[in-house]
Parts: sequence; C-alpha cells; structure tokens
Amino acid sequence: MVSTWTRDRARSALQKLSRARLDWPAFSDEAAGQLQRSVGFDGWCFAQTDPATLLPARAAVSNSPVTASQQRFWQIEHQLPDVNKLAALVRSHQPARALSTCTGGDLARSRRWDEIMRPAGAGDELRAALQIGGQCWGSLSLYRASASRPYASDDIQHVSQVLPQVAAGARGAWASRTAASAARPAEGPGTIIVTAAGAPLTATPQARRWLARLGPDLAGRHSQAIIYAITALLTAAASAKNAAPEATLRTRTTDGHWLDIHASPLEGALPGWAIAITIQAAAPSRISPLLMAAHTLSPRERQIASLILDGRTPVEIAQTLYISLYTAKDHIKEIFRKTGTHSRPELTRCLTGHL
Repeated sequence: MVSTWTRDRARSALQKLSRARLDWPAFSDEAAGQLQRSVGFDGWCFAQTDPATLLPARAAVSNSPVTASQQRFWQIEHQLPDVNKLAALVRSHQPARALSTCTGGDLARSRRWDEIMRPAGAGDELRAALQIGGQCWGSLSLYRASASRPYASDDIQHVSQVLPQVAAGARGAWASRTAASAARPAEGPGTIIVTAAGAPLTATPQARRWLARLGPDLAGRHSQAIIYAITALLTAAASAKNAAPEATLRTRTTDGHWLDIHASPLEGALPGWAIAITIQAAAPSRISPLLMAAHTLSPRERQIASLILDGRTPVEIAQTLYISLYTAKDHIKEIFRKTGTHSRPELTRCLTGHL
C-alpha cells in the first residue's frame, strides 16, 4: 500500500512538471518516475499524439510488453474490436481505466492482452488519455507483470486525480524549446510506399533520411511504429467505405526539425493496395495552430498572434478586430508572457517552430 505522504509528494512534483515544458523524453521519464513511486508498475509507455488525429508523434518506453509487436498493436487499435482503446478513453468521462476493470477481471477478454501482452509476461494495464483544453496531447500505459496484483481502485483514483497535471505537461512538451540543428539542414520532401499492412515496398533517399532522424533507435522501431499506426488507420477508413481516406501527422525530429507526414492510398494499386506516405518539412501554417494551443493561447490571442505573424502592427490589429488599441496591446503582452518571448521576431520563431 502506497502512503498518502508519497502520493502527495508525487502530486506536488507533477504540478511543477506540468509547467516545465520539457521535451517528450525528459517529460515522460520524470512523469513515469513520479507515477512509479506513487502507483507502482513494471513497464510503461508515454506516447505523444497529434491532437488533430491521435496518431503517435513520439514515444518514450521502458520495459513495454507491446514494443516488439507494434504492427499487431496498431491493427488491433484501429481495425479490430477491443476494450480500453485510446479513442474510447478520449470520448469517456473516465479517461483513466485499468484493463482488469474493463474486462471484469478476465484479462483474456482483451484482444490486445491475449495476443500481445500475455505472451510478453504482462498482467494488468492502466491506460489514460492525456486530455486538457478539449484536446488529447498524448497517452500513458502503465504495465504490471503477470505476477503482480491488478490495479486497485485507489491506484486508478490517484492517476485520475493527477491526470490534469500530467496532461498539461504533455501539452507543454509540444512547446519545448528544442532548437533545430544548423548542422543538419532540412531535407527535401520524401516518399515511402508501403503495403496496407505497413510493410515497406520502396522509399526515396530523402524519406529514409527523414525516418532516421525521428529517433536514435538504430532498429527504426519508432519510425516503424508511426508507419504501422498510419497504415492501420487508413486501412480501417477504407474498410468503412471512406471515399477519400487519408492520414496526417505533425511531429518533430530529434534534432528539432518539424515534419508534416501525409498518407493516402495509391490509385490503381495492386490487389491488397498500397499507401504512399509523404514526409516533408512542415510549413509554418501547419505548425502555428499546434504551438498556439500548446502555449495555451485563448481564441482571441490566437487571432492576434496570427495577425502578428502576418506582420500587422498593433494599430492594424485593433482596426481589423474592432477592438481598442489598449485592448490589442494588452493581448499582445499576454501572448509574449505565455510564450516566454520578448520581441516580435522571437515570437514569430516560437510560433512557427523555427527557434
């Protein structure tokens, strides 16, 4: 039994972490450490998601039972019936749930557990959607070994109580100041062709270089997980008779460059069809809305920030929005405060991802 004192300390530490704007690996490691001390588990995965699509942008893991089965994991997640999926958690009024609770104690009722987790020696799983401000910024999965006890109600309650702080930290990770390396300039657009199951068929050299920059994993597990997630989502959309299925994802390389990934089925593909995935440096118009939300700008502040990015002066902003000059300047001051910037050029770099 974890003491109240231990959980109070974790709650306080997670509150500080919510404002830190650490990059994803550092945030995940810190958050997992606090939850390990206050809940207890044997493995974990923190996945950063694009809030527009819920596709995985980055992931940090430790002893995760699903790491070696990414292809099947994403097929189950997007194509097959199962319990405790991320999309269901996002829609639920209970964004943190244990697999043992959802299955009535019979974990084998979960396809994900039966096919992937049980063979890897896993027991219960506590999964949560990291939602704040009406958007999902990531997910966490906390795994216990098969020999460990299932999660108790007080474990789930504690995670639910600290979830707003963890979600705020996940949102802030998108706004972390990871400067793009001048030593490694952006590549041109690249394309990779994969089967509907995510198996690579061919790729341009640019695409291979972009994929290599998504993570330090020499086996390419992170970039492969992104491909499996995208193809599973597209295959599910095609099966649902979506007239024009497509998938998009915004993410960032480990050396700070923002990427825009777009995937769609090829016309006239061979039986079983194929998917074209285009990877390119992200345009500011794709990144700015994400960064404005990550910096918690209000709807009005986002309007004004967009006008600043267009080069408008405070007088022009006031005239465009039919507000007083004093009100416009007050909003601009608040935008500077929230983004931690002190000049228009610095703000522009901050909100376009070109730090």
